[in-house]
Amino acid sequence: MVQHTPPALHATPRTAPRRPSCMLRDERGSVTAMFLISSVVVLGASFGAMDLVRYNVVQGRMQNALDGATLSAGRNLANLTPTPGTIAADQWKEDAFQYFRANLPDGYLGSNILPEDLKIEYSEEITGEGNYRTGQFIEMEVKGDLPLLSTGFFNISSFEVQARNQALRRTRSDLEVVMALDNTGSMSGSKLSTLKTAAKNLSSTVLGASEASGVPGRVFVGLVPFADTVNVGNNAQTRLWLDYPPAQTRFINSFWMGCIAEPSAWGGNNLPAAALTPASGFQPLHLTLRTQITNLNLANSNNNYERIAPDTAQAPQPREFNANGADYDRRVWARRSSNTSFEVFNAANPANCRQSRLVRFLNDDLDSINDAIDDMEADGNTLIPTGLLWAWRMLHPAWRGAQGWGDAAKPRDPEPRTLSKVIVLLTDGENQPPSTVSTASNSERRVAYRLNYDAQRCANSQRTNCNSNLLARSFTQSSTTLGDVSQAPMNSLKMRDPFTTNTGNSQNAAIGWGNNSNISTATVNNYLSALCANVKSDGNGIKIYTVTLGSVGGSTETLMNHCSSGAGYFYNAANVNDLPEVFRSIAGALTELRLTK
Repeated sequence: MVQHTPPALHATPRTAPRRPSCMLRDERGSVTAMFLISSVVVLGASFGAMDLVRYNVVQGRMQNALDGATLSAGRNLANLTPTPGTIAADQWKEDAFQYFRANLPDGYLGSNILPEDLKIEYSEEITGEGNYRTGQFIEMEVKGDLPLLSTGFFNISSFEVQARNQALRRTRSDLEVVMALDNTGSMSGSKLSTLKTAAKNLSSTVLGASEASGVPGRVFVGLVPFADTVNVGNNAQTRLWLDYPPAQTRFINSFWMGCIAEPSAWGGNNLPAAALTPASGFQPLHLTLRTQITNLNLANSNNNYERIAPDTAQAPQPREFNANGADYDRRVWARRSSNTSFEVFNAANPANCRQSRLVRFLNDDLDSINDAIDDMEADGNTLIPTGLLWAWRMLHPAWRGAQGWGDAAKPRDPEPRTLSKVIVLLTDGENQPPSTVSTASNSERRVAYRLNYDAQRCANSQRTNCNSNLLARSFTQSSTTLGDVSQAPMNSLKMRDPFTTNTGNSQNAAIGWGNNSNISTATVNNYLSALCANVKSDGNGIKIYTVTLGSVGGSTETLMNHCSSGAGYFYNAANVNDLPEVFRSIAGALTELRLTK
């Protein structure tokens, strides 16, 4: 059997299947391209996002730094007035830039901001016939660039960053400020003239701003010139505050110059508000001239002797102490001092009471305030509490409507949110109570009076054997100039009763006479310290700015520093030429500062 061999199968040619390795090798280029493209996009987007974050952070930080620098420049106007072309202007701008740079460091997040990129402009708002500066504007702008991390991915290489703002510095619209200014003898010459200019500039600044605000009548200025006395003025209203014997009425109404003594319980007891009312029993400050009357023409011969009848409750001697013409009626008191003499006390104004140096109550009349400042005279010793006491009274609501102080609307009740009550207290020396004070002039010693009294006949020259019959007698003193015999320590803080040790009678107290009326500097310093504390804590929100001028001594400088309302309220003007800058700074502190854009 023949085996049949099947024909050979011939494979048909075809493309061999690809191996996986070949497939990978062939697609690598396209994936790489896609990866590179997507990476560029992702990186660009990431860098762009980072740049946007950086921009927002830098922009915000820049605006905050500029806002702070604008406010800082506004506050610095209290110290520097940037008049173009002056060193002060350059310093003011440099201070503003340094404040800006402190809050936005150089190269912050890669930003580029050069000193010349910060622009500052200063302008003033002027109004009124007196060209008062009522507002100060500070315009600040800064520009810089922020290089991009995404440079090369986009068509720009940096972002511009910029910020701008404006601040307005204006005097507060509700303000009561009293300047208590040292007018002692050591303030004579350039000290007082420079002080007058500085005080008038402060007044014009705050009152001018009130006028420009559109709501005038909300800012008031008062003035208390002081030495060892304070003069409130002699008028029908201030006389209502006084407590004095009826015999002195003519002197008080016609001759009293207006200086006033604190209530008789001087010491720590009249620091509270109880002493801050005109019903506290103030005394008219005056010297008391004492003379002995011995030429009474009493019978004194041939067993005919007379004596002044002894005092009794029913018949005090003298019976009457009358005026002998109104022109020289300066009566205080008269009393029997021996069988044949009277002791007579007459009033006189002390030389340290200046009639022209008057306090000026709170008002908004700039001319009135300036006139009072111009009238200030340098004379007398330093008693700082006298100035502070009357400045306190000008701001204390207990004195609102008091006779002689203005109207029923001021001083106003405290309102911490809107009303500022401020005392500016200046001195150029330590407390120095006066040792002696004489009368103001010879005319102050002109007196005329008549004594009506009872006499008795006596049988012996010793005037011990006398009958009880009373004989009407009279002694008349025509106009005469008494010797200036008092030479007494005299000041507003302390009155003396020269009769207490002799008679115990304080009802007819004569003020200012007596050799034992000295008060020490330490005593006055302690009083001032307690007074300062009470002013600051009386509930009226009063702020005290204190200023020492020249070399006042370490203890006084410390005392005035403690008297102030704290940091930023005490100024030491070592030189008189520093005073204008000090008062400008205080005026600046009495302003409000706000951003306007």
